[in-house]
Amino acid sequence: MRELELKLAVGETFVMPDFVNHDGIGTVRDLPELELGSVYYDTSDLRLARHGVSLRYRIGEESGPHWTLKIPGQQGTALERDEVNFDSGPAEVPSAAREAVAAWVRRAPLAPSAALRTRRRRVLLVGSDGREIAEVANDEVTVLDDDEIAARFRELEVEARTASRRELNAIGRLLQQTGAGPTEPMPKYVRALGPRATAAPDVVPPTLDRDAEIDAATRAAFAIDVAWLIRHHAPTILGDAEGLHQMRVAARRLRSDFKTFDAFLDPGWAQALDVELEWLGDMLAAVRDADVHLEMIEEQGRDLQPRLRALAKDVGRRREAARAALTKELNASRYLDLVDRLVAAAKAPLLRQGVQGHADRALEPQVFAAATKLAKAAERLNDRASDRAFHRVRIRAKRLRYAAESLQPYAQKPRLVKAVASKAAKLQDVLGMLQDAVTLRDAIDRFTEGRQQPNASTFAVGRLAERQETARRDLRGRVPRRWRSLRKAIRAWQDAS
Repeated sequence: MRELELKLAVGETFVMPDFVNHDGIGTVRDLPELELGSVYYDTSDLRLARHGVSLRYRIGEESGPHWTLKIPGQQGTALERDEVNFDSGPAEVPSAAREAVAAWVRRAPLAPSAALRTRRRRVLLVGSDGREIAEVANDEVTVLDDDEIAARFRELEVEARTASRRELNAIGRLLQQTGAGPTEPMPKYVRALGPRATAAPDVVPPTLDRDAEIDAATRAAFAIDVAWLIRHHAPTILGDAEGLHQMRVAARRLRSDFKTFDAFLDPGWAQALDVELEWLGDMLAAVRDADVHLEMIEEQGRDLQPRLRALAKDVGRRREAARAALTKELNASRYLDLVDRLVAAAKAPLLRQGVQGHADRALEPQVFAAATKLAKAAERLNDRASDRAFHRVRIRAKRLRYAAESLQPYAQKPRLVKAVASKAAKLQDVLGMLQDAVTLRDAIDRFTEGRQQPNASTFAVGRLAERQETARRDLRGRVPRRWRSLRKAIRAWQDAS
């Protein structure tokens, strides 16, 4: 569930304003007052809090006691988080929640870090059209330390039900006009824990400096992609297909980083990490490919349903087996060791001795080399080229794109480098769709192998296979134009360098 809320500071004498007729609000309903008790769990160095993540056990809500994991999303004046509830007793953290936070905590134990008691008085804002817009809660919060009162504070919490960010901010402005004060969009437990909870997380993507030296550029590249991989561990574990896709992208970009910065990295150190990232990428790919195939079966076979159900079930079984294997590995020692090593790499990658020089001059030859390798593979493509040959071009197009994006913040001609990255991405997209059509056709072949009794399902599956072959021919035909456009951008950049 996506949670969108706004927090405001209030004093003892604050009184709720009259919301009626303000920005479409028709009525205000009083809701029952709540007495909430929350215990937050974290590591001793507050790794969850420092990443904006919270894991708590709460009693007193209308839905009953439960564990809740909140993961930060888009930042702004409002606090946006993904919220997942777990039904389990208070004795220990649910295993599913432990699995979801593994990339943040690794092997560090989870223990109670903050205990809060909240008296919540609330109202529901309802639109003139009957829509439940938002809930406004006036919270009196008591921070406990071994059952002794350590601190008290008050705040307003405006949580969207159907409200947009604009509507939520409009409610916030009205509250400020009647005495509420702005405050940082900070969860209660972070405020309760104090400065340690707002310290920097394990990996901090830096502000990029155009005049950076190559060692700083190397650290920046690793920090950005490691942070992205860690951020998408929890959505992947929790079954979010887009989260898994983004985690796979992060693993691929990290492998590309090792190639782009290869000339500056200790070779043994880099190779060992690359092997582990390849292993991780393969596990993620097994699930992602099945996700894509299921989407294609649904979208391209709408007119053939329900005769494609058996095929979808077959792909679904492969997906569940791959996901079970992935979930197991994402909580095992090999993966946790890899994340620890990647965090260390983001802070201080192991460089060759004597590495120095400005990032633009150091990286430009690496991008030129990636462009040359792509050109050699792309120029060999023709009508007789194998699908594997097209896939190799896709891999090299990705490699060029990521290398160009690594160079762009430091490049003397950033607009030309951006054009190379953009054109490479477009070529990559066409080749990616081609690969999807090829691999779905392979999945269909595996499904139909050994089935001797033709029926309506066989006919429908055959029609879907024909569509993949048609898409395959069309996409192969679109590759030369995309390559010519990219080649033109590469030459423009090379001529200007």
